Amino acid sequence: MEREWVRDPNRTKAAVLDAAESLFAQRGYAMTSLQQIGREAAVSRGTPSYFFGSKEGVYVAVKERLAQRVRDFAEQARSADLDRAKAEEKDPGESIADALRSYVDFLAANPNYVRLVEREASGEDAALEGASSPEARMAESLSAFGLEVLDEDLRRGPFREVDVAQLAASMIALCAFPFQLGGGLIRTLGIDPDHPGFVEARKEHVVDLLMHGILERGIDSAGENV
Repeated sequence: MEREWVRDPNRTKAAVLDAAESLFAQRGYAMTSLQQIGREAAVSRGTPSYFFGSKEGVYVAVKERLAQRVRDFAEQARSADLDRAKAEEKDPGESIADALRSYVDFLAANPNYVRLVEREASGEDAALEGASSPEARMAESLSAFGLEVLDEDLRRGPFREVDVAQLAASMIALCAFPFQLGGGLIRTLGIDPDHPGFVEARKEHVVDLLMHGILERGIDSAGENV
């Protein structure tokens, strides 16, 4: 049964965008219709076009809402960077670990983000006028690994000399891998990304793996000789 929130247009628009985001991520732009979006949102078939004009209008609105989430995350990451820079007494290893955990949390909270970026970046879904580019959205989200702050944390901690850009790339890859192709890649390894404990387990695994990879040999994560 279709439900219309005629007295709450913002709620109706959000339901349409939620449905469209999911369908665009799963099926792609070309294979998604306004009728399918309306059905998925449990509204009339004319509601999506009433609010957004056309399928292209819905698509641009979906991408802009996603871009805003990314900008919000990037701003939070920049604020965290400044806080870390001000609090030099904070353990540098924990600062790096916090950045890793926050990025995994962001990706887990936005399960369609990686898939939509993949589709557009590969040319599977053409970039439409008015929608920010996938590269711009990805670049903003990656400010969680600000290179200057990351480099400073490496200098302050018991870490061996590493290429900071390569380290950031490894951090990004390890965080994003479970969410690529809608989680399809990691499922081939027998890991269920929808399991309730997956996100926390993944965060701690990535933190443990990377922190031990950059530690000076013979020194543990607390800076003690081993």
